[in-house]
Amino acid sequence: MDYEIDFIGVPDDKQDSQAVCLRFRNGEGQYTTIVYDAGFTSGGEEMCAHLKRYYSNGERPCIDYLFCSHSHDDHIGGVVHLIENCDVKRIFFNAPWDCIDELYNRITDRRKTRISLDRLLREKYSGLDSIEKL
Repeated sequence: MDYEIDFIGVPDDKQDSQAVCLRFRNGEGQYTTIVYDAGFTSGGEEMCAHLKRYYSNGERPCIDYLFCSHSHDDHIGGVVHLIENCDVKRIFFNAPWDCIDELYNRITDRRKTRISLDRLLREKYSGLDSIEKL
């Protein structure tokens, strides 16, 4: 098969998925694996087990690209588990502190510094901060 798409963590009472993994054959005949969101912590565990069983024949799974759509726990809660239990090559997520200069220029309260703004953003988006630190 040239591609596969799997939806992980679909609750019984809903029709949406908390995590998606897909793989496709690249031009060299090798698979490229992509994970889009990782659900809650249990979703990350389920995703890792799925990748291990179906995508890597029981070996430590490899994720070429891991995308985090946004910082809600039902989308990034399982990312730490994936980072710790899979070989993740690249992670893409919005880190607002990377835009600190642009954001700072919009603040009218000059008691706030770039450092305090950075700290505030990292506290507000602590899940993303944890992912970056890993």
